[in-house]
Amino acid sequence: MQTLQENYVYIYSKLINMLMIKGKKSIAKQIVNKSILAANLKLKESNLDNVLYKAIFNISPDIKIKAKRKGSMVYQIPVPIDNKQKFNLGIRFFLKSIKLRKENTTIERFTLELIDAYNKKGLSIKKKDDLHKIAELNKSLASFKS
Repeated sequence: MQTLQENYVYIYSKLINMLMIKGKKSIAKQIVNKSILAANLKLKESNLDNVLYKAIFNISPDIKIKAKRKGSMVYQIPVPIDNKQKFNLGIRFFLKSIKLRKENTTIERFTLELIDAYNKKGLSIKKKDDLHKIAELNKSLASFKS
């Protein structure tokens, strides 16, 4: 079991690396840092690390869906995942929902999505809930071997 600090460092570095475009890591780092600071001011949270960690934790699903083909049918089988996969999926949902937002700058979009995720609202939370609904519908298939 990893500690909160180890998880935060993993989430922070993974988020920067996935946000980075054309190898410009310093720009991605600036966007992430400014957004975390702005979200922290709006939420009035005492700990900077807590905002990002809690937001990504709220978005991260507990399961993933694997497609299993049996004959001519394709079944969607829910599979439990570990913490790293969980955070990776959460970060992916987060970045996709940032790109779909209508605000002008990336920092604004990132900040507002971070606040929404922290408060368990927004597009990324909806994506997680949809994934859990699909898993709930197909939980009878969980006994299939993949």
